[in-house]
Amino acid sequence: MKNKGMRDWMRENGGRFDDREKLVAEGMRRFHSTRKCVLDAICQLRKQGCLEALGAVARPAAEKPRRNGKNMFRLSVDVAEIKREYDEEAKILEGIKALGTRLIKDNDFRMELDVPIDRWKVVSALSKLAPYKKELKGKRFRGLYWGSPEVIKELAKKIDMLP
Repeated sequence: MKNKGMRDWMRENGGRFDDREKLVAEGMRRFHSTRKCVLDAICQLRKQGCLEALGAVARPAAEKPRRNGKNMFRLSVDVAEIKREYDEEAKILEGIKALGTRLIKDNDFRMELDVPIDRWKVVSALSKLAPYKKELKGKRFRGLYWGSPEVIKELAKKIDMLP
């Protein structure tokens, strides 16, 4: 019954309010009701088609993006940023520079650079990166190692000297 009285009051006085929140607050105060109860009454009246002409019922329209130069869309992502994330070749070259005169095992290097294994298999097989890696077959140092070309050449000379 209380809800019916509230709906009747909203039909009659809803046009006075220019803001939906003011209408809800007045309904809560006048009928000693909860916010949910007032919003339910508004919803029922909207379904019946009684409150469509009122400005208080419609929610404000979403603001369209303003054209203010290059940042028109807030959620857009720069292509250069995406390229950088997927440019494993550049990550490898940068990692090799950081190694200096040291060597690093293949899988350890992949994990340090945070490259997925499926992409690592493709990128590490590029002929452009061949001078940066060396397969070692010793007892302690066995496997594929990465390093700078100078270190790899010097290592190859040393290994070739051994019988």
